Amino acid sequence: MWQPNILGIKSLRGNALVTAYMVCCGIAFTMFGYDQAVVGALSNNPSLLHHMGVIKTDPLIVGCIVAIFSVGAIFGSAVTMLIGYRTGRRWLIFIGCLFLVIGAALQATSFSLAQMIAGRLIAGFGVGFVSCTIPLLASEIAKPNRRGILIAALFTLAVVSAMAKCSNDEFIWRFPAAFQGFFGTFTAVWFPNRYQLAFQRCAKSQTQATIFLLPESPRWLYARGYVEAANNVLARVYDQTEHSELIQATYAALKAEVDDEEKREEKGFRLFTQCIKAMFWDTTDLKLGRRLRLCFLVMMLQEMSGLNVIVPYTNNLFEIDLKFDALKSIMIAAIIQVAWAAFTTCGMLTIERWGRRPTLMIGTTICTLGMTGFTISIAIGSESAGWAGMVMLIVFFFGFAFGMLPMSWLYPSEILPLHMRHVGLGVAGITTWLFTFLTVFTGPISFTATGYKIFILYIIFNALVFPYAYFLMVETKDKTLEEVNLAFSPVAAASILGPQVMARTHDEKDQMSGQVVEKEW
Repeated sequence: MWQPNILGIKSLRGNALVTAYMVCCGIAFTMFGYDQAVVGALSNNPSLLHHMGVIKTDPLIVGCIVAIFSVGAIFGSAVTMLIGYRTGRRWLIFIGCLFLVIGAALQATSFSLAQMIAGRLIAGFGVGFVSCTIPLLASEIAKPNRRGILIAALFTLAVVSAMAKCSNDEFIWRFPAAFQGFFGTFTAVWFPNRYQLAFQRCAKSQTQATIFLLPESPRWLYARGYVEAANNVLARVYDQTEHSELIQATYAALKAEVDDEEKREEKGFRLFTQCIKAMFWDTTDLKLGRRLRLCFLVMMLQEMSGLNVIVPYTNNLFEIDLKFDALKSIMIAAIIQVAWAAFTTCGMLTIERWGRRPTLMIGTTICTLGMTGFTISIAIGSESAGWAGMVMLIVFFFGFAFGMLPMSWLYPSEILPLHMRHVGLGVAGITTWLFTFLTVFTGPISFTATGYKIFILYIIFNALVFPYAYFLMVETKDKTLEEVNLAFSPVAAASILGPQVMARTHDEKDQMSGQVVEKEW
C-alpha cells in the first residue's frame, strides 16, 4: 500500500509528531471556546433576532438558541461512550468534525428559528465527539511528564478563541457563524482516493482526511490487537526503534493490562451498562465506580464555579449592577478576557512541576478568594466597589486558568483503565455540557431573582474543590497511564505488576546508559 509523505508527516517522529497531533486536533478543539464567544455576541444582534422572528429580545428564545448547543453536546458525549472503544480515536474526531461543518453551514444560512436551533444542535453533537476524544488522544500519545502540558495547551487555544467578537451587520453575524465550520473542515478535509493512510482494518477504506494522515493512538491499537501497528506508532511517538527495550517493555506492560481487563470486565454494551451501575454500586475489581465518580465530580465542580455566568454576562454585571457606563464595561470585559487568555499559559508551566493535587488545591483557593471578593463588590453595588470587583475577577480567572481549567479534562483522561477510558471521558463530557446548559440557561434568571446571593452558591462550589483534591484524588504526576491504573486497583495490580515493573526497570536502565527514555521526556 502506497503511503505518500504529505508535508513530511510520514517521517515525523518524537516531539515533531506530537506537535503535528496537537496542531491537527487543537484547531478542531478551538471550537470549544469560539462558539461561546460568537453566539454570546450574536444573541443580542438585531439582524439575527429579526430573521429568527424575535422582534424583542425574548430571554427564553435567546437562551434556547445559546443553550441548545450544550444539549447536542450531551448527546454527542453519550454516543462517544457507546461506540468509542470499537471506533477508534481518529474516527471519533473525524465524525465530530463532519457534524461541526454541517451545523455551522445551517447556522450561517439560517432564516428561521427552527433552522438556527437545528444547526446549533448538530454542531453541538459534533463538539460532544471532539471534546471527549481529543483530550483522550492527547493523553495516550503524550510522555508521562508532558500530558498536563498538552491538555493545558489545548485549553489555551480554546480560551484565546473565546475572545472572538462580531458586529451588528448581517454579513458579519453570518460570517462568524460560518467560520465555525473552518475548525472542523481543517481536521476532516478529504484528499484524493489514492492517499490511503489508515491502519489495517481501515486500509481498504476510501476515507482520507487530515486526521488520518496521523497514526491512531498506540494504546487503542494495542487494546484492539493491532500489535505491529501499535509498536510502529509507539516507536515514532517515543522516537525509538520498534525492537528497543523501551518499546518492548511498554508492550509487555500494556499486554498484561489488556489481558487482565479481558478477564475481569464486560465488553461492548454490557461494559457500558456495567460502568453506569458501578457509579452507584461498585463491585468491579478495577474500582470503576470510584473513577467515574471522580470524573463526574471534577466536571460538576468546574461548571458550578460561576465561570459560565460571568463570561457571557460580564458587560451586564459591570454596567447594570456595578454602575459603570457602557464604554467602561466593555473595556473592563476586554481586560478580563485578555488576562484570562494570558493566565492559561500558567498551567503549562506548573501542572507537571507541582503535580495534579497541589495545582488544583492552590488554584481553587485562589478562585474562592476571588469569587468572594467579587460577590462582596456586587453586594455593595457602587462604582468604586466595581473597580475592586474587576481586580477580584482577575484573581478568580488566574486561579481558574492554571488550576481547574486544564485539570478538569486531564484527570478523567488519565484515571480510567484502557478499555474504559472512552467511558470516563464520556461521563466527563455529559457532565460538563449538562451543567453548562443549566448554568447558561438559568444564570440570568437566577441572578435577576436573587441578585448577588446567587454568587454565594458559586463560592461554596469553589471551596468544595479543595477537599475533593485533598481527600479523593490520586496523584498521577510522572506516572504512565498503566501505572495510574495500578494505583486505583490493587487487585488488578497483583496480576500485572510484574510486567509493569519490568517496563520501569528498562526505562531506568536506558537512563543509566545515557539513552533518551520515556521517563525523562
